[in-house]
Amino acid sequence: MTTHKNNGVVPMSVGNDALLDYTSIHIVPAPAECVNLSPNNSSFLSRALPLAALGLEVSPIDPRGKEPLALGFLNKRGKMARLSRTTHATNNPELIKAKWGGPQYTSCNVGGFFRGANYGVDIDNLSECERVLGGSLDISGARVRTSTPDKLHLYFDGPVPEWFWAFGAKYTDAAGDHELFSVRYLNQHLVGPGSIHPSGVVYEWVDGVPDKLPPTNERLLRQLRAIAEKSGAKKPANEPDGANLPESRYDAIVEKLRAEFRRLEFPAYEETEHRGGVAFIFDECPMGAHTDGDPTGMVFVKPDGRICWNCFHNSHAGQWSVIRKELEALYGVFDFGDVFKGPAVVFKAPRVEGGERRTPCPRTSSSSRSRAHKQTTWATL
Repeated sequence: MTTHKNNGVVPMSVGNDALLDYTSIHIVPAPAECVNLSPNNSSFLSRALPLAALGLEVSPIDPRGKEPLALGFLNKRGKMARLSRTTHATNNPELIKAKWGGPQYTSCNVGGFFRGANYGVDIDNLSECERVLGGSLDISGARVRTSTPDKLHLYFDGPVPEWFWAFGAKYTDAAGDHELFSVRYLNQHLVGPGSIHPSGVVYEWVDGVPDKLPPTNERLLRQLRAIAEKSGAKKPANEPDGANLPESRYDAIVEKLRAEFRRLEFPAYEETEHRGGVAFIFDECPMGAHTDGDPTGMVFVKPDGRICWNCFHNSHAGQWSVIRKELEALYGVFDFGDVFKGPAVVFKAPRVEGGERRTPCPRTSSSSRSRAHKQTTWATL
């Protein structure tokens, strides 16, 4: 088992059962109405275990908050370091009890973490979605009430269909621009039922805890895609950007990125096969701009060697050549050597802001893609 040191602060071991020294984490005290000091029946366990029984991986998030649990020290960008979901999220009930059954976790909200086996839909403004759609949204599924009657979460079993795309649909209120909806499936999370919203509202299953998650609601996904299109988003082009690289060249690019993320102490990430290439899904957006909700960011190496950048909440969108300079200002200068030299390799962002091509790679496999599946690497928490 490989061990990496994370910025000299908290040592982590590779594997879903890696344990922090949980007694050293400072957590805001529980609200008076939800304190329960029984180690095997804490409020966190009452939130987490039913989700785990549905097959969802879980981990604690801030009490009355939306982000992964704060660890009580600052990361290298001067922001609060947070519990790595890719390291610690699990649906093993015994691990959940061992890690987070103590009284110091009783007030923690729970995050349902999606790695591809299931997914969630976050509807941020139902009435606006239906106004844009011009009809009723099909919200059948495992439904959860959230902070207001116009917001809801839906949970589904199975992967998001290959044909689905939808992003960029927004609405504006007094607080600014917001996403109309988001589909959480690629190393992202939703605040789970039983959690307490910052306003004090409790997230609740509409029809009680389901016996199992329902299958994909295809009609809903097609409606969400229609809302995105009506909001001005465009479907990503289907044609490849260029010819696929030979495996040796592709593997060299991926290996160099791994080494540089490690050397420059980037945030924790999970490396996974995605759309025929390799994606580095960071626990927190390396740009560090998020202040609320799911902070995930992704660097994706397409089969032709082009690099795409995607911040899942679109707070930072742009060409990799621009994003790279901003990242270097935070972490230090990349040393890629001559790995990117060659006629078929250029840095390029997706043509459609916020997403990459969804064209499966015709190549059967490569050593990078086989190693990438469910591999987790840590540079810092």
